[in-house]
Amino acid sequence: YGERVTVGVRRLGGEGGAERPLQSLLRDTGSGSALVGAGGLVFTGGRWDGAGHCLTDTNLPCAVIALYNEPETIFDVPFQVGQSEVYGRLSLAETLPHGALLEVVVRPCAQEGGPRLLPLTVTARPAPDGVALSVEGAGGESLCRAGLKEALAWLRACADGGRELFVTLAFDEALTVRRAAEVARVFAMLDGQGLKLDGKSPDGLYARAFLPQEKWREREGRTPQPFEVHVAAGSGAKRLVFVEEDWNVEGLDPKLTPRDHPFERWEELPGLVERAGGAESRVSLLFVFVPGEMPLAGFMPGVRAVAERLPLVYVFAE
Repeated sequence: YGERVTVGVRRLGGEGGAERPLQSLLRDTGSGSALVGAGGLVFTGGRWDGAGHCLTDTNLPCAVIALYNEPETIFDVPFQVGQSEVYGRLSLAETLPHGALLEVVVRPCAQEGGPRLLPLTVTARPAPDGVALSVEGAGGESLCRAGLKEALAWLRACADGGRELFVTLAFDEALTVRRAAEVARVFAMLDGQGLKLDGKSPDGLYARAFLPQEKWREREGRTPQPFEVHVAAGSGAKRLVFVEEDWNVEGLDPKLTPRDHPFERWEELPGLVERAGGAESRVSLLFVFVPGEMPLAGFMPGVRAVAERLPLVYVFAE
């Protein structure tokens, strides 16, 4: 997350020479997009502690420029790529003498008229014909209010105009679970294709929380076993399920014993989680099973009640 820059290098000293792009020093054997190319690098600023010290100075790998997504780097590549994906892919394109000095020149790619980066909050709300989206800028100013199709066209126009969209997707809690999943699916498809999903609203869920894999419904093979909250259709009866794992059995898989803990009020849930899981449990995963036509307001108070203990959430529509 940050503005784009280009990086050039020039040999200093007697050899001298003209400035060249940084990528001229690298041999990239990857079959996809170059790790350093026309898109430049992203100035992320690194990470800093409370005393004003940059962790890049002290914490390995101490990378000023990283060619994979490294949290503490100063400059990162502009797309998602892990260390294991680039391992063995890069080598030096030429041999430099020991102690050779290089001048490194960093230039912003900001377009005329303002920055490239465009942080947005997009809120999905119920509408008579389905879903409407409201788009706000970083300062809370309203930029677009329209139906889903029209608002997506507005976002596309911004991207086509050279802006890099970082979108925090929020969900009005009057939306049903099924409708929220439909919106989340659209934005997940666009993630990396014109916009980038960026976090969640302060009291909400990340978009992909509404897009769990269906195979996760089966308890066999899940590692770890999440805490489960089930809300029944019609009655709205609530229960916490904690799946005990007994590894003192033959074979490679544990014996699974679900334990049900019915409750009435969401305020009871944090205490139930602590008692059911015990002091030794380090599981931070919560699966929520609710009717597909239930508004988000029907279960989000429970999610928020245990958010500090169970921050990773997936919602399954029943």
